[in-house]
Amino acid sequence: MSDCLQRTGNLTIISQHFHPSTAATAQLVTDLASGLAFKGHQVQVLTATPDSGEELPDIFIARSPFSSSGNTNILSKSLNGLIFVVWSLFSSITRSRNNEVILVVSNPPFIAVVGLIVRLLLGVKYIFVLQDLFPRSAQLTGVLPARG
Repeated sequence: MSDCLQRTGNLTIISQHFHPSTAATAQLVTDLASGLAFKGHQVQVLTATPDSGEELPDIFIARSPFSSSGNTNILSKSLNGLIFVVWSLFSSITRSRNNEVILVVSNPPFIAVVGLIVRLLLGVKYIFVLQDLFPRSAQLTGVLPARG
């Protein structure tokens, strides 16, 4: 990622969770965005985390107007994820800057298509950060051997 950013300086991060959320993904992505902005990169974040009114210096944050945070059942979470994917795709296309790098964080899991579509349409580079893969799940499904 550093090679791409050294050439462009522009980064869009797509993460369903971001500041002010205290979820682990939100904290990691917030730290990354803040660190890169501090180093002089132009950082924008597309997120579903509702606004708290607190701004982060040198980071442009676009928040989905369709975010809904009190739903805990699987259908509501899936629908919220799908809405975030569609909003992120539209926002990525309309907010894209020249020579940009897009960093897509794997929440919701099917958001990887956003980076691929934006790459195909606009030719920008994208990085997909795959998180929350649990080795035990891979063992149970046969992807990894039991002693793998």
